[in-house]
Amino acid sequence: MPTKFWGFSVLFFMINLVGSAQVLKVDTLNNTGNFFKTRQLQSDEDLRIKEIHDELEKALKDINDQFAGSIYFGLNGQEVKRDNFFVINTGISLSNGVYPFKFELNSGILAQIQNGSFSETVSNVSISFDYNFSDKNLSKQSYVFLNGTNNSYLGIDQRYEIGGGFILNYYSGNRSRKVENLKSRAIDERNESGLTEEGVQKLMALNGGNHSFNSEDRFLKAQLEKLQVQGEGKDREEVSILLRKRRRVVNTLIKNFSSTRLSFLAGLNYELEKTADSLELFDGDQKRNRNFTATNRYRLVLRPGLDWRGENFSFSSKYYIKTGVFEEFYNRVDDGINSDKRLDYWTEWITSFRFNFTQKIGVSITYTLFYDNAPNRAFFNVSTTGGSNFRLFSAENKFKAILLSFTYGL
Repeated sequence: MPTKFWGFSVLFFMINLVGSAQVLKVDTLNNTGNFFKTRQLQSDEDLRIKEIHDELEKALKDINDQFAGSIYFGLNGQEVKRDNFFVINTGISLSNGVYPFKFELNSGILAQIQNGSFSETVSNVSISFDYNFSDKNLSKQSYVFLNGTNNSYLGIDQRYEIGGGFILNYYSGNRSRKVENLKSRAIDERNESGLTEEGVQKLMALNGGNHSFNSEDRFLKAQLEKLQVQGEGKDREEVSILLRKRRRVVNTLIKNFSSTRLSFLAGLNYELEKTADSLELFDGDQKRNRNFTATNRYRLVLRPGLDWRGENFSFSSKYYIKTGVFEEFYNRVDDGINSDKRLDYWTEWITSFRFNFTQKIGVSITYTLFYDNAPNRAFFNVSTTGGSNFRLFSAENKFKAILLSFTYGL
């Protein structure tokens, strides 16, 4: 990929990393320290507020101290006396953020090594930054992203996309807000929370392990009303900060540990694409080559998605539909006599399953299916007698990949 793109990618990455760091810096509890100094923990209420503060501080530190993510690696090889051929796939996935922000970086490469010669066949780098609109509702979310990819099977030398949009979500973990006591309920009833067991344990730790799930919120709200009556505005402001930060940490845990997530994305991308030099075009068994100029266009993006996870597995399936917009719904090629007009859209279905043998080590399988309804194409005269016999030749428009990889959680 070109130096300019990598420079832009690094710049975009650093901007978002700095933004994430600032978010994490804001989401600390330094501003609530004066509450405990001025009141000197004289009452049971003050002691309980201090307990809530300490548990929340531990949860924030746990979230802030590490990126969630994994690295993966897979190898397939064949060798005979005078020939050898290996296929390597490797990549990394990272994410971090405290609600309502989340930063994600994904990168992967599929390469071939034939008789010692290395060639990159498919690669992808994706950076995104998400923002939820409300502390009380996880269903509405916005995003911006930058993506760069190449695919030699489809003749794509460089494709860059930048865009943004909105996502509607359903997190099963939202049901946990209605569970009064996660600790004492039977396992079947705890499963009604919509969280994995790890998520239940983290919420229990946030709640001190002994209180009902909603008791801290009710208690802090009662203290806010009490402080308002007493006219202690500064202390009330600090307790209000504590309540708001607690809600954000709870939302972070619900997003990270919900057993099921349903989502629907709608956005607008700006796409730049350059095909390989002397792109191969096909009509049955016949082949021709042609150079195409680079293109740039806007695309509407729609994507339903399903994520499902348990204690030792995770499943994800996402289906992207990208169409032309702004009078670019159709793609047409002609040679002055012959013409071919098609709806300009492409789809991509990405499904993955991961099974964890331990907390960090696992195996994953990913299936990708790509289809382009209007690939690069051109008319060629295939007559062998000097007459006119124009046929339409098209670039490859389908790509399938099944990757089996070993994964290591970070």
